[in-house]
Amino acid sequence: MTVIVRTYRSDRGYGWLQPLIGKPISTSDIFFHVRSCVDGMAPPFGAEVSFDLVRGPAGRPQAANVRLVKLSGTALLKRETGPPLSRQPE
Repeated sequence: MTVIVRTYRSDRGYGWLQPLIGKPISTSDIFFHVRSCVDGMAPPFGAEVSFDLVRGPAGRPQAANVRLVKLSGTALLKRETGPPLSRQPE
């Protein structure tokens, strides 16, 4: 299944995936943790990813084996640009 990264909280190490088309798998988006990412790095916001659907500890759907499929323009922009540069005093 292919979805996009809807949100990711790097300070917490988790995020939410959203299906690209069709009905959602559950009533909410799909949870993922950075530990479930195959390469150990969380994909950026807007990236297209594939994953395996498993049941989490609380019995809710959760992503496992999250793999990057494609970076969107938004994801590329977020990945390639860092924090805004501070202005130098004139």
